[in-house]
Amino acid sequence: METSLATRRKLLGEENLDAASSLAAVGNLWDDKGEFAKAKPMLEEVLRIREKLLGPDDLEVASTIHGLANTNLGLGNYAEAERLAGRALAIREKKLPPNDSHIVTTVNTLGAIAFRKGELTKARQLWERTLAMREATLPADHPFLAGALNNLALILNETGDAAGARVLLERVVAIQEKTLGPKHVDLAFSLNNLGDALMRSGDYAAALERYRRAVEILQATSPNHPELGRFLSGVGWALLQTGQIQQARHAYQESFDLNQRTLGHDPVQLSRAMVGLAMCDQKEKRYQRSAELFERALALCRNRDGTYQRWAAYFIEAYADLLRETGKAEKAREMHALAESLRKQP
Repeated sequence: METSLATRRKLLGEENLDAASSLAAVGNLWDDKGEFAKAKPMLEEVLRIREKLLGPDDLEVASTIHGLANTNLGLGNYAEAERLAGRALAIREKKLPPNDSHIVTTVNTLGAIAFRKGELTKARQLWERTLAMREATLPADHPFLAGALNNLALILNETGDAAGARVLLERVVAIQEKTLGPKHVDLAFSLNNLGDALMRSGDYAAALERYRRAVEILQATSPNHPELGRFLSGVGWALLQTGQIQQARHAYQESFDLNQRTLGHDPVQLSRAMVGLAMCDQKEKRYQRSAELFERALALCRNRDGTYQRWAAYFIEAYADLLRETGKAEKAREMHALAESLRKQP
């Protein structure tokens, strides 16, 4: 496809809408495969051409901006993703009806960005708006409605309502198995989220089954997808809770290696895998190596001013458990207090 694209650009010229569409097709193909670093420069070039030829407020430009926002989200560039998605929403709200599907999609993306940044209140508001718009326009078993339910369940999971999240997610999985089939990528994400709810409910065996199904689907459909590392960490978490330490270590190591290969240095994903490996060492009483891994993971969570991101609270609490177990009670209390303060952030 890229050879044919080069030929088309040569024939049509570099700044031509048809050539831009061909370039966008290749960029979107990479994006669909989770190869965001390859997609990004192509989509940036498409945006440059379309803005020049169509103007900054054209709906096709908005579509390009929104796609680029999703690409940056996949790369962990949250601030840039939020800026782009906000710009796309402003254009679409100006030119489209209130419940138009393009507006709904952009609001949903902004919710995803807020969620990944740990801004749960903002994410919930955006996703509740998404669900309301979906319910106004879609049948009860539509896959897009399932996606909106899925997102709200994520928020319930993160705010401690695992039972409520489980109910929503079981409904989501049923819809997606019926409408998308048993091997769809969207189903993999819902199964992984259901695994999270089951873990928080203490049903570790059921959680492990869902996590493994999610991993199998993503490995079969998108083996280099950057979210596969997170799914593998879920498998590791469930295995660790059921005492299968060596299998858990293997899953966390696979997650760490995959994250380095596909994401480079995304702090959220890398620190999650490192904390998992640290907990495996802790279970085996390899305390020094466990502490070193915790310190490395927490270094990835720090802002430039020395403060921590909100999403680091779980990792810091896990480190506090190690400190208590190794007799460092005072430092453990400090870490626990820090984790609590992070959880209270909006």
